[in-house]
Amino acid sequence: MIKIFTGDNRVKASQEIKKLLGENYEVIDCTNLTKRDLPQIFKSSTLFDAHRRILMRDFTANSDICPELINYLNTPHDVILLETKLDKRTAAYKEIKNKLESMKDDEEMKYDNMPEGLQESERGDQMQEAIDALDNAVTSLDEAIDSLNEI
Repeated sequence: MIKIFTGDNRVKASQEIKKLLGENYEVIDCTNLTKRDLPQIFKSSTLFDAHRRILMRDFTANSDICPELINYLNTPHDVILLETKLDKRTAAYKEIKNKLESMKDDEEMKYDNMPEGLQESERGDQMQEAIDALDNAVTSLDEAIDSLNEI
């Protein structure tokens, strides 16, 4: 899970972060991160816990790593990107949207090519839920991009 929080209301953001991540989570300042740091953050586990909870500050302000986010959308960890101000350049968000649409199209094609009996099975239901979730993600990202363009 990756979520993005933005805005100046740090008290509300802190409450939401604690609700999602709990009390014990890692905090990473992204201003000096490089592309080489990202696999360790998004894919590796710690000695004490395979599932990490991570708060990353100012991820989108780092123009070197921001476009790389698309490669880590399927992270097994709970990650929150806390931004004081989102970058108004929407290229990275559009790239993520395109990736999500491609994933949705692939899943729809697999579902459509399944025998009808399998479409009505538990596996078919799971595929349809995944398609719906990807569609919702694309819609939410479209709304976010539109909001950024209005600023």
